[in-house]
Amino acid sequence: MAEEIREKAVTEADSMAKLRELAAEIAKLPESVQMKILYMIEGARLVSEAKRAG
Repeated sequence: MAEEIREKAVTEADSMAKLRELAAEIAKLPESVQMKILYMIEGARLVSEAKRAG
């Protein structure tokens, strides 16, 4: 059980590190491109929520 918790913690930390790296790369892009990326992410989130809602 403790090993599973440790593995989940390591996986979560790795995911957070990757997200920070991605955010840093996105920050280097022009603002118009950043906005397009944000709109795509928001659109995907809305579609996902709609699918879950049925």
